[in-house]
Amino acid sequence: MLFLDMENGIGAVQYAGGVIQSSTLGEIGHPTVERDGLPCFCGNRGCLEAMCSPKRLLSLYESTGEEPLTSLTEIEKLYQSGNNAAVFAMQECATYLGIGLANLVNLFNPSVIVVNTGDFKECPSLLTLAEEELRKRAYLSLSKHLTIETRAHTLSSILDHRNAILISNRHDLLTVIRHTIKSHWDNSLRILSCSLL
Repeated sequence: MLFLDMENGIGAVQYAGGVIQSSTLGEIGHPTVERDGLPCFCGNRGCLEAMCSPKRLLSLYESTGEEPLTSLTEIEKLYQSGNNAAVFAMQECATYLGIGLANLVNLFNPSVIVVNTGDFKECPSLLTLAEEELRKRAYLSLSKHLTIETRAHTLSSILDHRNAILISNRHDLLTVIRHTIKSHWDNSLRILSCSLL
């Protein structure tokens, strides 16, 4: 199972056998998905996080000549109404998110991905489009039985995600995660979590 938290960036931690696997600790938001992409705060260019962030989504909409928007709720409504600028912006960001998710599927072969929508909770169409892109790009034998579910809350609403990795009692942390995702808990505990750092 992969557990993705899309609030305040994208990070990663893996659990196996109920233990945090520090050897696989990483930043899923920072692999390059566009060679000459936008600058990222990390110093790289074209990071996944930079190419599909809420800020970029709104910026792409504005780049078409439309008046600036202040929320993802607005762009979601415009997308649903067929607004060309909103469709362009959504498809562009969703493509990069889908690429990132497909890479995770190809690497970890999960049976379930649970997505805490975080910053995108008011913009469900982006996640739908990203899933479509994932299924185009992921290796078919790894994705054909894949289930994707979304949640409208995040781990950081339950615990201080910056300090989660420092929790000494692994059982307590895993109990929190079990409570958060509630269904499809896999005894192997192969969870890849975003924004725990």
